[in-house]
Amino acid sequence: MNAGETEKAKALLVKLQANSDGAPVGLAAFHLVRGEIDNALDSAVRALDAQNFGAITILLRPYQTLFSKSSAWPAVLRKMNLS
Repeated sequence: MNAGETEKAKALLVKLQANSDGAPVGLAAFHLVRGEIDNALDSAVRALDAQNFGAITILLRPYQTLFSKSSAWPAVLRKMNLS
């Protein structure tokens, strides 16, 4: 997982983190690609907290199978009034 252009990736990650509007969704996608499900779910929840409800259709529903493996998933469902 650590092969590739790490310096370019780090620079892009800094830019992404500086973009407060799209950062949570972008970071969730970043963590999904890396297989970091708990971090991805945490970022998706931050998107919901920022009222970026597109995160539901962009992240949570398509990757529900992956997210459901996280121990935090039941709390996310309760947060969305889905449990």
